[in-house]
Amino acid sequence: MNDLEQFIKANRDVFDSEEPRADHFELFEIKRNENRKTNPLLSLAKLAAIFLVLVAFGTLLFYSISRNDLPKITRNNELERVEWYYDALKQEKLSIIETATQRGLLSQDLRNDIFCRAAEFDAKNEQLKRVLNTSERAQNELIVVNQLFVERLDMIVNMLQQNN
Repeated sequence: MNDLEQFIKANRDVFDSEEPRADHFELFEIKRNENRKTNPLLSLAKLAAIFLVLVAFGTLLFYSISRNDLPKITRNNELERVEWYYDALKQEKLSIIETATQRGLLSQDLRNDIFCRAAEFDAKNEQLKRVLNTSERAQNELIVVNQLFVERLDMIVNMLQQNN
């Protein structure tokens, strides 16, 4: 321990029982203000450094935009996972519908109609995928369309299970 710590520990009861001197807070404020005073050259150097960083960043951004080197913001990985998920759900529902048709719970005509609509759905999905690289809206629409189609298949499966 240093001498100051030993002095404070030795005289702790005095520190706890007495108030600081009257000019203590004024001296504290003066010392704090002295520490705040900075060299004007240092402040100017800080401003110059900030300015240079901003100019460099702006120049880099300008050249990247002019050369079209900005990274494309795509959600390909996320979109592939979502697409895979809904495709798996769709295949599961269609498999249940096929099994229900084989058991005689669903007519062949209704089964054909459902599978025909599934094929139409796949064709529309392919059209949306062609637009995906340029439109985030199309990506969102693709997800919504997948959700709606799986919900419709799920309704059919639930109706089949209730009638079973």
